[in-house]
Amino acid sequence: MLALLNTVLLAGFAGIGAWLDWRDRRLPNWLCGLALACGLGLASAAGGVSTVIPHLEHAGLALVVGMGLFAGGLIGGGDAKYYAALAAWFPLAEGFRLLLLVALAGLVLTSGLWALVWRKGARARAGAGAAALTQPQTVPYGVAIAAGAMIAQVW
Repeated sequence: MLALLNTVLLAGFAGIGAWLDWRDRRLPNWLCGLALACGLGLASAAGGVSTVIPHLEHAGLALVVGMGLFAGGLIGGGDAKYYAALAAWFPLAEGFRLLLLVALAGLVLTSGLWALVWRKGARARAGAGAAALTQPQTVPYGVAIAAGAMIAQVW
């Protein structure tokens, strides 16, 4: 029963985060904080306080790396916090798998967005529309984070 609750709650946080980031290109702090608290709370419920430590280590490491990527201008601050919050749902031993799945989802998402931009530009060059070729200003990486976390959860 606890595993089902874990999956349903993670799906809720993933869905809300993906939708908000797609719509607004913003991941609010309340979502990240609540997702972090629920992830750690469910880890504690599953195995006690000693089980929380690897989950907390994963979240902390994810936040440090995410803030480094944010400082380098590679991702947004909300993306870094959101990834750390969803990382709390997985112990540190599953960190590489989560990172790999999020990166693959990000590759698919970014490729899809670029394909849409390319098609829009091709139509504009052909005179089919007045739309100019424009690059996406930001990639809603929260969508990839959510997808990767859900794949990791059900895998």
